[in-house]
Amino acid sequence: MRTQSDIKKVAFAILFYFLLPFISKEVQALPFRFIQYEVEDGLPSNTVRCITQDSRGFMWFGTENGLSRFDGYTFKVFQTNPGDSTSLGNNYIYALLEDSRNSFWVGSDEGAYLYDPEMETFSFFDRQTSEGEMIRSQISCIQEDGEGNIWFATLGQGIFVFNHRTNELVQHTADQSNTLCSNSISSLYIDKTGTLWAMSPATGGHLNRYNGQTFEPFPVKGSDKITENLSIYAVTGDDNGSLWLGTWDNGICKIDLQTHELTSYIAPGTHGGILHVHALCFYQPDILIVSSDDGLTAFNTQTQETTLMTATEFNDESLSNKFAYPIYKDREGGLWVGTYYGGINYSSPQKKHVEGYKHSIYSNSVNGNIISRFCEDRDGNIWIGTDDGGLSHFNTRTKTFTNYIPETGKNSLSYHNIHALFLDRDKLWIGTYSGGLNILDLKTGKFKLYIADPNDPNSIDGNSIYSIFKDRDGQIWLGSMYGISLYNPEQDNFTHLKTIQTTTSDIIQDDDGFLWFATWGKGLFRFDPKTNEWEHFVYDRSALYALPSNQVNCFCLDTQKRLWVGTDDGLCLYDPERKGFIPVHLKAPNVSIRTIISERNYLWITTANGLITYLPETNENRVFFKSDGLQSDQFNMKAGLLASSGLLYLGTINGFSILNPTVAFENNYIPPVVITNLQIFNQDETIRSKGVLRKSISHTNKIELSHYQNVFSVEYAALSYCVPVKNQYQYILEGFDKDWNIVGNQRKATYTNLPAGTYTLKIKASNNDGNWNEEGTSLTIMIHPPFWKTTAAYIVYILLLFSLTGSLIYLNRKRTERRQNARIRQLRTEKEKELHDAKINFFTLIAHEIRTPVSLIIGPLEKIMDNLKTLPPALQNNLKIIDRNSQRLLSLINQLLDFRKAEQNAFIIRFSKQNIAELLQNLYIRFKPMAEQSGITISILMEGKTVTADVDAEAVTKIISNLLTNALKYTKDKIVIECSSTDKLLTIKVTDNGRGISEQEQKNIFLPFYQISQNSKPGTGLGLSLAKLLTDAHHGMIEVESVANEYTTFILTLPIRQEQDKNASRIDLPSDVLPEKITIPEETEKTNQISSPTLLIVEDNSDLRMFLQDSFVSSYHILAAENGQVGLDILKSHPVDLIISDVMMPVMDGIAFCREIKSNLSYSHIPLVLLTAKTDNFSKLSGIRNKADAYLEKPFSLQVLRAQVENLIESRKELRKKFSEMPFVQLDSIAGNDADKDFLAKLDECIEKNFSNMDFSINQLAEELGISRSGLFTKIKNLVGMTPNELIQVVRLKKAAQLLATRKYRVNEICYQVGFTNPSYFSKCFQKQFGMLPKEFINKTIE
Repeated sequence: MRTQSDIKKVAFAILFYFLLPFISKEVQALPFRFIQYEVEDGLPSNTVRCITQDSRGFMWFGTENGLSRFDGYTFKVFQTNPGDSTSLGNNYIYALLEDSRNSFWVGSDEGAYLYDPEMETFSFFDRQTSEGEMIRSQISCIQEDGEGNIWFATLGQGIFVFNHRTNELVQHTADQSNTLCSNSISSLYIDKTGTLWAMSPATGGHLNRYNGQTFEPFPVKGSDKITENLSIYAVTGDDNGSLWLGTWDNGICKIDLQTHELTSYIAPGTHGGILHVHALCFYQPDILIVSSDDGLTAFNTQTQETTLMTATEFNDESLSNKFAYPIYKDREGGLWVGTYYGGINYSSPQKKHVEGYKHSIYSNSVNGNIISRFCEDRDGNIWIGTDDGGLSHFNTRTKTFTNYIPETGKNSLSYHNIHALFLDRDKLWIGTYSGGLNILDLKTGKFKLYIADPNDPNSIDGNSIYSIFKDRDGQIWLGSMYGISLYNPEQDNFTHLKTIQTTTSDIIQDDDGFLWFATWGKGLFRFDPKTNEWEHFVYDRSALYALPSNQVNCFCLDTQKRLWVGTDDGLCLYDPERKGFIPVHLKAPNVSIRTIISERNYLWITTANGLITYLPETNENRVFFKSDGLQSDQFNMKAGLLASSGLLYLGTINGFSILNPTVAFENNYIPPVVITNLQIFNQDETIRSKGVLRKSISHTNKIELSHYQNVFSVEYAALSYCVPVKNQYQYILEGFDKDWNIVGNQRKATYTNLPAGTYTLKIKASNNDGNWNEEGTSLTIMIHPPFWKTTAAYIVYILLLFSLTGSLIYLNRKRTERRQNARIRQLRTEKEKELHDAKINFFTLIAHEIRTPVSLIIGPLEKIMDNLKTLPPALQNNLKIIDRNSQRLLSLINQLLDFRKAEQNAFIIRFSKQNIAELLQNLYIRFKPMAEQSGITISILMEGKTVTADVDAEAVTKIISNLLTNALKYTKDKIVIECSSTDKLLTIKVTDNGRGISEQEQKNIFLPFYQISQNSKPGTGLGLSLAKLLTDAHHGMIEVESVANEYTTFILTLPIRQEQDKNASRIDLPSDVLPEKITIPEETEKTNQISSPTLLIVEDNSDLRMFLQDSFVSSYHILAAENGQVGLDILKSHPVDLIISDVMMPVMDGIAFCREIKSNLSYSHIPLVLLTAKTDNFSKLSGIRNKADAYLEKPFSLQVLRAQVENLIESRKELRKKFSEMPFVQLDSIAGNDADKDFLAKLDECIEKNFSNMDFSINQLAEELGISRSGLFTKIKNLVGMTPNELIQVVRLKKAAQLLATRKYRVNEICYQVGFTNPSYFSKCFQKQFGMLPKEFINKTIE
């Protein structure tokens, strides 16, 4: 469905079609090209009545709906707020002025207001005259004279003047005492001489001139028709001292102040006439801009030429509304025009240097928008080729176009899509896309067409012609989408010189005569006319001076005859010496080069996004865009021309632009930099009396923020309105940033989580041409610390610190005293502890050393005691005494070691449920003979025989044993053991009737080494201390009650149940008695008495070594060594069946010796028993980890040692027998450790691998195993009890048994598979080994 706008366009087009013959074909490029700001952009109303620029650079607009301030990006609006007395009192704004005192005056239709820029507030100007009058009507104009007086023109109250110095307001009216022509004054003007002029809009009104006291009429001479109907709305003056008036219906008028002559121009009904003039402004000394109800007129006061600019919906750069009102030229040279319905129109000063043309269906124009080529004729007119509209001829004088399009059936252009233009005298060569080659005869206007003919080799090689060039010899070259051709003028045909199969986009001849051809996709071709040789240049990433791209678009030969090449990937310069291309790095958003034009020392380069001016000598460039006045940012290939007039013609996809390259485009205006807004946590901060902003942010030099307001943003603007999007910014927060932040056109600086401190935010900016305001602006930002970091807080902290320091000094003094006292006590304790440890270490060392002699006493004694009955009674008694005392000595040693363990927490308690009655009964039985022998009665009192408790039986035994031992020493004749229990506690008492223990000694009796004074009984003083340690380990309590010369009772209290390790097994702790003697069965008669096992005894103590030799010599062949190293030497030359070794030895101890044995493949099979006086768990664990087969503590039982040795040897024999007689037992099953297991597995694998090898020998087997023949023999003999040959046969027979069990092969087949050559011999051997024939074995496995 058509919109109303579409209908209007169609209607206009129809009307234009019928009126076209009567309309002048002259078309003007607009001298001003506008951008619009309307309500949608933030303006409060599209009706704009006045414009000004303040001293800071802000633009101000008075509208019929409030006042607006503009910074180039956003509008800040001030309007009436009924609840705010500081707001603007009236929204109808007609006049604005910032005076020399920076007071900002706002004229409304109900008086004047003063704006305070610091507080952004308004106050009504209520000053009164001496007669009591004040301004209350519409103010049409405000001016300031040279003395600083402010003049107000009103519509109804005449003129008011305010004297700042005297603070007086004076009124001038049209009454008898004054000579104002009317009380309605439309305009005021102060000329160069300082004279004030007043104009009235009243019909027939005249000019009034102020003489310093009053206003007087200024008569004018002119046509009565004009002077009688003169209604003046605007006034200005030129440099010649003349006044120019804008009238309601007489156009503009000039008054010569010397002759009073009035001359009218562009009055309605005359050429360029206009109606209802609203404002006048000299844009240039001879160009007067006039706003009226017809639009905007540029009037040349010297030539009286006029250009009317009005609103049109077909040009988005025209005025937004034809009812033009205020005009203002800013400091940058920009023109601002306010309209009645269309808001604000702004024309950049740079855009006036650029003319723009594009296609229009409503007026004479270029026939297409996509401009592809330009060509200039002899008359200086321009021929224009387009992609979408054929050919156009532009008359540069009349600014009119003549268009040529394809017409069916007529001599015309063959196709509308043109890609090449070339003028040869009066012949215009036209290359088209798919339409062949056209030649237009400019004299006759006739077209001649050349098309490609496959049957004619002299026709053009393709119908798409992209380049046409005439060389110095007058030859015309054509580049098509297929190749390169040369025109033959005599034959009027073409010669195909080179087929390229891609488009030839441009052709040029350099100063050396070479012809260059640019292609799309295949780089460059160079032709030498002298040698007819071709040279090809392409992109090569690895080459230093290669083309930057194979997509080559254009050439340019500059004024210094240098060849420039434009590609899709940038610009480059040809270097003849290197025969290569030097890349040029352009600072531009796009470097896809479309056209290169040399003008003086500059290169003008069009790209896919912008126009670049490049100065090769300095390597500097600038970039221009549509925002600078160009028709478009995107330019077309080769669409550029430097005309003879010096003007540049640049083709885009939206028409073409004409610019004068000699006119400076540079904007030298240094823009003011202002801060426009402050945000805290993304919320705009407003002016508040107790807020962060006490006045406008643009007038604030310092802000203070609390510690929780440390997330803030500052917005800023450079007040350059030419091309705001190209303004550039940098900022730095001193005290935080290390360098400037280069942020492009970003206008907001945000900081988060800044620590407390004082910072300075500095901002600098440039205009669109990169001219920087280095001074910029700055804002000091103070972030206050939290209250706990303030000065007052620090004072409090210091006071507290002093108080605390004093307190600490006092406390430290006291603490030092306590420490000194504690140190003294500690030193005493440490001294006592050192003495205690010295005693313990000494006794422990002695205990370890005594164990070996004790072993030499107990061991031989055991042998003697075995034959006790054969000895005389007296000797028996002496031996028993020796036995008891040796056991007593062992008990003392164990007690001392147990105490050391308990003290070092090495005595591990294992709780288990025990029958306490049974445990006490065993102790009773054990101590009863000893008591009776001394004439002491010992008794036991039990509540029952089923008392159970969670205890460590061994530890409790030690506790009770020590208590009983102690009682036996000191009792007279009686000891009583009592046991009672409750649900939770077990109580055991041991009472004797000895001399008792004093109260003082009761406190120390459980201390180590403490003995009762005047004690003549032997002892170590460790028994009760050990009992105390073991009781504590049970979470129990041991106490003593004693009455002198009556009794002493030790009370042991233990928990019935323990909370941990209830089910743990008991630890093997040394007892104070030897374990029960082990009955060793008598040796059975050996079947083979010839060979006895060899036993190696390694012991550094010669007595013990001799004792062990004597103990085992009857059954074993004995070898002896005094340390581990000697033992290793013996092993190298003697086979050994078992080793007994001490642990603590010189040179090489038992642990190292064990490690060597078990890691050596030759000895690893030998069982090893370690003997040691070290009873700690670490020593045991060390021996086990080094793969010792047994570990016995000194003093040891000889019977236990003999049993251990025989068991190890017999177990080896049993394994050998099992392996030999059982068919399915593997060879590695007889290994005693991992090393032997690996050896036997490898041995088994080697034998099986050689079953079929009849030549397999022991030497080969030893070689494969990496061992000597003798070593192999010894190893196998000790491990298996066989010779290697015997073992090989057994392995073969076991393999045969495995194969027979599968029942897959016959006996004969298996015989050969396992290496036997005679089945009969195989069966005989099998029966000998396993006790049955192979067939019987098969039958048995079936069963």
